Amino acid sequence: MGLKVNVNPWAKTDEKILDEDKEVLDFSKTDVNPSQVIGNPQTANLFLCLLKPEVNNYSQEVISTDTNILGQELRNLKAGKSEHYYLDSYYFYLLRQDSKVVYYNFLKNDADETYFDNLKICDLRLLAYQDATLKTDKSYADLKSAKYTASLIIDRILDFSISAKPVFIFKNYDQWAQVIMQALRERTDLEDEELVAKFNLLTDYFYEFSSNDSAITKDNIHKVMKLGEYDEISDYLKEVRG
Repeated sequence: MGLKVNVNPWAKTDEKILDEDKEVLDFSKTDVNPSQVIGNPQTANLFLCLLKPEVNNYSQEVISTDTNILGQELRNLKAGKSEHYYLDSYYFYLLRQDSKVVYYNFLKNDADETYFDNLKICDLRLLAYQDATLKTDKSYADLKSAKYTASLIIDRILDFSISAKPVFIFKNYDQWAQVIMQALRERTDLEDEELVAKFNLLTDYFYEFSSNDSAITKDNIHKVMKLGEYDEISDYLKEVRG
């Protein structure tokens, strides 16, 4: 299956909002500081895929591949800032099981500022803008920036030159799935059963949170259903009920 090239729409603009995205979104603030990719999506093995930025952009860059989100937050700690939202909310229990106070003291006082830099993690945001909402009759699949991010997922899975199997953990998976499907359609020209079959191959790498708690733990993530699986389960239950 040949894929059309995924072109980075941010590469040739200094604007904080893509022109194509302006047709899809309403903004509650005029001072926009977008953030969409943090970490290197070509080499990362663990991806945290969120709907939008949940705190202010640390790096002031839309795409920041020089260091991952934990590297940015460690530098915040070293600088005496209390900005470690993603470590505290998502990553802590993946890294440690002891006291947060003890661990944060270690990071602040003893760890080198490059301590997290070799972690192969990448944070992706479907919506690059923290203070934006969809216009009436628009969807995330209409966003040029969202389809670019979704295509990064497709490219990482289909890059067989990297032996490590990637894992994608989604928040708001249904919204992500719609955009990934649309990006796959536009880049392959597949339709109907062939498109669904290709999308279902991607879902072998997809997980989502099991609760409203955002901590990445063994008990709080599970594999997503493939397209059609729910219908199969529903049909089976109907047969059992007679």
